[in-house]
Amino acid sequence: MQNCPRCGFPFLLTRFNKIYCSKTCRESISKKRKIIIKNSNQICLNCKATFSGRKRKHCSDQCRFDYTKSLKIDRRPEMTTRLCIRCKQKFQKPRSSQKELCSDECRKNKPEMLNGTCLSCPTSINKKRLFCNECLIQRRKDLGIKSRIYFEDSGELSRKRRRVARERNAPGLHARQRTLLLRIWKIQEKSCIYCFKKADTVDHIIPLARGGTNQEGNLAPACRQCNSSKHSSLISEWKVRNGFRPAAKTN
Repeated sequence: MQNCPRCGFPFLLTRFNKIYCSKTCRESISKKRKIIIKNSNQICLNCKATFSGRKRKHCSDQCRFDYTKSLKIDRRPEMTTRLCIRCKQKFQKPRSSQKELCSDECRKNKPEMLNGTCLSCPTSINKKRLFCNECLIQRRKDLGIKSRIYFEDSGELSRKRRRVARERNAPGLHARQRTLLLRIWKIQEKSCIYCFKKADTVDHIIPLARGGTNQEGNLAPACRQCNSSKHSSLISEWKVRNGFRPAAKTN
Protein backbone atom coordinates (compact mmCIF):
# COMPACT_ATOMS: atom_id res chain seq x y z
CA MET A 1 0.00 0.00 0.00
CA GLN A 2 1.11 3.55 -0.76
CA ASN A 3 -0.41 6.99 -0.15
CA CYS A 4 -1.07 9.31 -3.10
CA PRO A 5 1.15 12.47 -2.82
CA ARG A 6 -1.75 14.69 -4.03
CA CYS A 7 -4.90 13.50 -2.26
CA GLY A 8 -3.34 11.24 0.41
CA PHE A 9 -5.62 8.32 -0.49
CA PRO A 10 -4.01 4.88 0.07
CA PHE A 11 -3.87 2.69 -3.02
CA LEU A 12 -2.45 -0.68 -4.04
CA LEU A 13 0.66 -0.71 -6.28
CA THR A 14 -0.15 -2.43 -9.58
CA ARG A 15 3.30 -1.60 -11.05
CA PHE A 16 6.57 -0.61 -9.42
CA ASN A 17 6.74 2.95 -10.92
CA LYS A 18 3.19 4.02 -10.06
CA ILE A 19 3.11 7.26 -8.00
CA TYR A 20 -0.47 8.61 -8.08
CA CYS A 21 -3.71 6.80 -7.27
CA SER A 22 -5.56 7.85 -10.43
CA LYS A 23 -5.24 9.59 -13.78
CA THR A 24 -6.97 12.71 -12.41
CA CYS A 25 -4.31 13.24 -9.74
CA ARG A 26 -1.48 12.67 -12.21
CA GLU A 27 -2.87 15.17 -14.77
CA SER A 28 -3.58 17.86 -12.15
CA ILE A 29 0.03 17.68 -10.91
CA SER A 30 1.39 17.93 -14.46
CA LYS A 31 -0.81 21.01 -15.14
CA LYS A 32 0.53 22.74 -12.03
CA ARG A 33 4.09 22.08 -13.13
CA LYS A 34 3.41 23.58 -16.57
CA ILE A 35 1.93 26.71 -14.98
CA ILE A 36 4.95 27.10 -12.66
CA ILE A 37 7.39 26.69 -15.57
CA LYS A 38 5.46 29.08 -17.83
CA ASN A 39 5.30 31.87 -15.24
CA SER A 40 8.86 31.52 -13.91
CA ASN A 41 11.55 34.01 -14.93
CA GLN A 42 14.44 32.54 -16.94
CA ILE A 43 17.81 34.01 -17.98
CA CYS A 44 19.01 33.83 -21.58
CA LEU A 45 22.51 32.34 -21.94
CA ASN A 46 23.45 34.77 -24.72
CA CYS A 47 22.09 38.23 -23.83
CA LYS A 48 21.49 37.56 -20.06
CA ALA A 49 17.96 38.99 -20.31
CA THR A 50 15.06 37.59 -18.24
CA PHE A 51 12.08 36.11 -20.07
CA SER A 52 9.01 34.00 -19.28
CA GLY A 53 7.32 31.17 -21.09
CA ARG A 54 8.16 27.55 -21.68
CA LYS A 55 11.41 26.25 -20.29
CA ARG A 56 14.30 26.92 -22.67
CA LYS A 57 17.85 28.30 -22.65
CA HIS A 58 17.50 31.27 -25.02
CA CYS A 59 14.92 34.02 -25.36
CA SER A 60 14.86 33.93 -29.20
CA ASP A 61 16.17 32.00 -32.18
CA GLN A 62 18.71 34.75 -32.94
CA CYS A 63 20.22 34.41 -29.46
CA ARG A 64 20.45 30.65 -29.89
CA PHE A 65 22.19 31.08 -33.27
CA ASP A 66 24.66 33.66 -31.90
CA TYR A 67 25.43 31.51 -28.85
CA THR A 68 26.18 28.35 -30.89
CA LYS A 69 28.29 30.40 -33.32
CA SER A 70 30.40 31.78 -30.47
CA LEU A 71 30.93 28.26 -29.12
CA LYS A 72 32.20 27.09 -32.53
CA ILE A 73 34.63 30.01 -32.67
CA ASP A 74 35.92 29.24 -29.18
CA ARG A 75 36.44 25.57 -30.04
CA ARG A 76 38.63 26.27 -33.07
CA PRO A 77 42.18 24.94 -32.62
CA GLU A 78 45.11 27.30 -32.46
CA MET A 79 46.56 27.81 -35.96
CA THR A 80 50.21 28.07 -36.92
CA THR A 81 52.21 28.53 -40.15
CA ARG A 82 54.51 25.96 -41.70
CA LEU A 83 56.55 25.47 -44.89
CA CYS A 84 55.44 22.77 -47.33
CA ILE A 85 58.17 20.15 -47.79
CA ARG A 86 57.47 19.97 -51.58
CA CYS A 87 56.72 23.46 -52.93
CA LYS A 88 58.28 25.42 -50.00
CA GLN A 89 55.20 27.64 -49.62
CA LYS A 90 53.69 28.73 -46.30
CA PHE A 91 50.30 27.34 -45.25
CA GLN A 92 48.09 27.39 -42.17
CA LYS A 93 47.57 24.28 -40.05
CA PRO A 94 46.36 23.46 -36.50
CA ARG A 95 49.16 23.42 -33.94
CA SER A 96 48.41 19.82 -32.94
CA SER A 97 48.37 18.59 -36.58
CA GLN A 98 51.40 16.89 -38.16
CA LYS A 99 50.48 18.00 -41.70
CA GLU A 100 53.53 18.51 -43.92
CA LEU A 101 51.98 19.12 -47.37
CA CYS A 102 49.94 22.19 -48.29
CA SER A 103 47.54 20.83 -50.95
CA ASP A 104 46.32 17.73 -52.79
CA GLU A 105 48.68 18.41 -55.70
CA CYS A 106 51.71 18.18 -53.44
CA ARG A 107 50.21 15.12 -51.78
CA LYS A 108 49.74 13.29 -55.11
CA ASN A 109 53.09 14.21 -56.68
CA LYS A 110 55.27 12.18 -54.37
CA PRO A 111 58.72 11.75 -55.96
CA GLU A 112 59.45 8.63 -53.90
CA MET A 113 56.40 6.90 -55.45
CA LEU A 114 57.38 7.69 -59.07
CA ASN A 115 60.11 5.05 -59.24
CA GLY A 116 58.31 2.81 -61.73
CA THR A 117 58.38 2.95 -65.52
CA CYS A 118 55.57 2.07 -67.92
CA LEU A 119 56.15 -1.21 -69.81
CA SER A 120 55.09 0.38 -73.12
CA CYS A 121 56.62 3.86 -72.88
CA PRO A 122 59.33 5.56 -70.77
CA THR A 123 56.79 7.51 -68.67
CA SER A 124 57.44 7.64 -64.91
CA ILE A 125 54.52 6.13 -63.01
CA ASN A 126 53.71 4.73 -59.60
CA LYS A 127 55.93 1.75 -58.84
CA LYS A 128 52.84 -0.35 -57.99
CA ARG A 129 51.47 -0.04 -61.54
CA LEU A 130 52.56 -1.62 -64.83
CA PHE A 131 51.12 0.83 -67.42
CA CYS A 132 50.37 4.55 -67.55
CA ASN A 133 46.82 5.73 -68.20
CA GLU A 134 47.32 6.34 -71.94
CA CYS A 135 48.96 2.96 -72.56
CA LEU A 136 46.32 1.19 -70.49
CA ILE A 137 43.51 2.74 -72.58
CA GLN A 138 45.28 1.83 -75.83
CA ARG A 139 45.87 -1.72 -74.57
CA ARG A 140 42.17 -2.17 -73.86
CA LYS A 141 41.32 -0.89 -77.35
CA ASP A 142 43.77 -3.34 -78.92
CA LEU A 143 42.23 -6.23 -76.98
CA GLY A 144 38.73 -5.13 -78.03
CA ILE A 145 37.55 -4.33 -74.51
CA LYS A 146 34.91 -1.59 -74.55
CA SER A 147 34.27 -1.30 -70.82
CA ARG A 148 36.56 -1.86 -67.90
CA ILE A 149 36.41 -5.53 -66.94
CA TYR A 150 38.64 -7.67 -64.78
CA PHE A 151 40.48 -10.49 -66.51
CA GLU A 152 42.81 -13.12 -65.12
CA ASP A 153 46.08 -12.00 -66.74
CA SER A 154 45.73 -8.38 -65.58
CA GLY A 155 48.68 -7.52 -63.41
CA GLU A 156 47.55 -4.04 -62.41
CA LEU A 157 44.28 -5.25 -60.82
CA SER A 158 44.18 -7.01 -57.48
CA ARG A 159 42.95 -10.55 -56.88
CA LYS A 160 40.12 -9.32 -54.68
CA ARG A 161 38.72 -7.09 -57.43
CA ARG A 162 38.83 -9.94 -59.92
CA ARG A 163 37.00 -12.16 -57.43
CA VAL A 164 34.24 -9.56 -56.94
CA ALA A 165 33.91 -9.16 -60.71
CA ARG A 166 33.56 -12.92 -61.24
CA GLU A 167 30.81 -13.10 -58.59
CA ARG A 168 29.00 -10.16 -60.18
CA ASN A 169 29.17 -11.51 -63.73
CA ALA A 170 28.32 -15.14 -62.93
CA PRO A 171 24.66 -16.11 -63.53
CA GLY A 172 22.48 -17.11 -60.58
CA LEU A 173 21.91 -15.61 -57.13
CA HIS A 174 23.28 -12.14 -56.41
CA ALA A 175 25.14 -11.17 -53.23
CA ARG A 176 22.04 -10.29 -51.18
CA GLN A 177 20.34 -13.58 -52.04
CA ARG A 178 23.48 -15.54 -51.11
CA THR A 179 23.59 -13.74 -47.77
CA LEU A 180 19.96 -14.68 -47.07
CA LEU A 181 20.71 -18.27 -48.08
CA LEU A 182 23.61 -18.42 -45.60
CA ARG A 183 21.35 -16.98 -42.88
CA ILE A 184 18.80 -19.74 -43.54
CA TRP A 185 21.55 -22.37 -43.33
CA LYS A 186 22.68 -20.97 -39.97
CA ILE A 187 19.13 -21.10 -38.63
CA GLN A 188 18.87 -24.71 -39.83
CA GLU A 189 22.27 -25.39 -38.15
CA LYS A 190 23.77 -26.94 -41.26
CA SER A 191 27.34 -28.19 -41.02
CA CYS A 192 30.29 -27.98 -43.40
CA ILE A 193 30.04 -30.55 -46.20
CA TYR A 194 33.78 -31.26 -45.95
CA CYS A 195 34.67 -31.47 -42.23
CA PHE A 196 31.16 -31.39 -40.64
CA LYS A 197 31.97 -28.38 -38.45
CA LYS A 198 29.71 -25.35 -38.08
CA ALA A 199 29.21 -23.70 -41.49
CA ASP A 200 29.73 -19.93 -41.72
CA THR A 201 30.43 -19.34 -45.45
CA VAL A 202 28.94 -20.15 -48.86
CA ASP A 203 31.20 -22.33 -51.03
CA HIS A 204 31.03 -22.81 -54.80
CA ILE A 205 31.28 -26.56 -55.54
CA ILE A 206 32.61 -25.76 -59.03
CA PRO A 207 34.74 -22.63 -58.45
CA LEU A 208 33.96 -19.45 -60.32
CA ALA A 209 37.49 -19.47 -61.75
CA ARG A 210 36.68 -22.87 -63.34
CA GLY A 211 33.44 -21.64 -64.92
CA GLY A 212 31.09 -22.20 -61.97
CA THR A 213 27.88 -20.24 -61.42
CA ASN A 214 25.95 -18.71 -58.54
CA GLN A 215 23.03 -21.11 -59.01
CA GLU A 216 21.73 -22.67 -55.79
CA GLY A 217 22.73 -26.15 -57.01
CA ASN A 218 26.38 -25.03 -57.16
CA LEU A 219 26.36 -23.53 -53.62
CA ALA A 220 27.04 -25.47 -50.46
CA PRO A 221 27.62 -24.62 -46.76
CA ALA A 222 31.25 -24.74 -45.63
CA CYS A 223 33.42 -23.51 -42.79
CA ARG A 224 35.89 -20.71 -43.47
CA GLN A 225 38.96 -22.95 -43.11
CA CYS A 226 37.81 -25.49 -45.72
CA ASN A 227 36.52 -22.79 -48.07
CA SER A 228 39.84 -20.92 -47.96
CA SER A 229 41.97 -24.05 -48.42
CA LYS A 230 39.83 -25.28 -51.32
CA HIS A 231 40.38 -21.96 -53.15
CA SER A 232 39.89 -22.56 -56.91
CA SER A 233 40.24 -26.35 -56.83
CA LEU A 234 37.68 -29.02 -57.52
CA ILE A 235 36.60 -31.28 -54.68
CA SER A 236 38.63 -34.22 -56.01
CA GLU A 237 41.77 -32.10 -56.34
CA TRP A 238 41.30 -30.62 -52.88
CA LYS A 239 40.87 -34.06 -51.29
CA VAL A 240 44.02 -35.41 -52.94
CA ARG A 241 46.02 -32.35 -51.83
CA ASN A 242 44.81 -32.72 -48.22
CA GLY A 243 45.43 -36.47 -48.01
CA PHE A 244 41.86 -37.77 -48.19
CA ARG A 245 41.78 -41.42 -49.23
CA PRO A 246 39.01 -42.61 -51.55
CA ALA A 247 36.46 -44.97 -50.00
CA ALA A 248 37.03 -48.68 -50.68
CA LYS A 249 34.71 -50.30 -53.21
CA THR A 250 32.25 -52.81 -51.78
CA ASN A 251 30.63 -55.58 -53.80
